[in-house]
Amino acid sequence: MKATLRLGPALVLLLASLISCWEGLDSVYDERDPLPFRVFYYGNGHTGGDVPRDDTAYGYEDTVTVAGNTGSLAKMYSTFIGWNSAPDGTGTTYAPGNIFKIIKNRTVLFAQWIDTSHVGGSGPAGGLIFYENPNAVADGWRYLEAAPPDLGGGTAYSWNDAVANCGSYSYGGYDDWFLPTLTQLDYMYVNLRNQGLGNFDTIAAYYWSSTELDAGNAWYEVFDNRSQGTTNKGNGCLVRPARQF
Repeated sequence: MKATLRLGPALVLLLASLISCWEGLDSVYDERDPLPFRVFYYGNGHTGGDVPRDDTAYGYEDTVTVAGNTGSLAKMYSTFIGWNSAPDGTGTTYAPGNIFKIIKNRTVLFAQWIDTSHVGGSGPAGGLIFYENPNAVADGWRYLEAAPPDLGGGTAYSWNDAVANCGSYSYGGYDDWFLPTLTQLDYMYVNLRNQGLGNFDTIAAYYWSSTELDAGNAWYEVFDNRSQGTTNKGNGCLVRPARQF
């Protein structure tokens, strides 16, 4: 025989009252909790630096000033643009220095990032991205980055010296630079120089590529008009190192 639990009307009302009180605890807790109200910052995928720390014990509806990027928070291939109450940026947006009244005992602000790993954006060495590789998975690299300055501050090099100096070049904490091929050099022209980016020389505008015609001659591109040609490797041309990542 199965026993059946029967609740009297008074006990049912009591249980319903307790459940109602429990469900209302969250809203009451937010406004009346004697514990301090706190603000927390999260890096939201950051790869370097530290999130701000706010140790202030706020009261309900106290004024909060949103922190800036005080810990040099960083994310690879991204730029910090502020904070949001939701990780995906769909909540309330806060810029550093904004002021709001705190109404939750635990307010969390998530760092927001804009992806700069695209053509024309900044690469990890501080150069400019000028090409995105459609075969990135197979090749093991996704972008080509041009060094910010011409090699040697605008010095004209022979082809052999251009290859050697690019191979020993170090900039932005990276030493894996190389002299770009003619095709890569043309991407620099189209995606950077033609967009007004990269501070390329358009007067003494001949830039070496690593593409050879034969043992004594190699290809160049003119960054004034995009024309291409070959010349003796002993002649002097400008050099813009590149790297892949």
